[in-house]
Amino acid sequence: MQHYANPHKPSNFGDPIVVQCLNGDGTDEAAVSLLAKRTEKFITLGKHNPKAQVDILRETIGAMCKILTTNELFGV
Repeated sequence: MQHYANPHKPSNFGDPIVVQCLNGDGTDEAAVSLLAKRTEKFITLGKHNPKAQVDILRETIGAMCKILTTNELFGV
């Protein structure tokens, strides 16, 4: 199964997203998660297994892209 991510489509709470985090040592890390919450300082990601939430500092986020649904992909 293929998934497509769009950095220009706004993400809503509960949407699956790809988040690229910039590590301090020059390496990047990416994760697929659910967008749970947005604050001025943090992005909160929801996880399915285990059911937990992770806070990430906004300043460490390099990119955040919404994973498109089939309807969004085909414009339905």
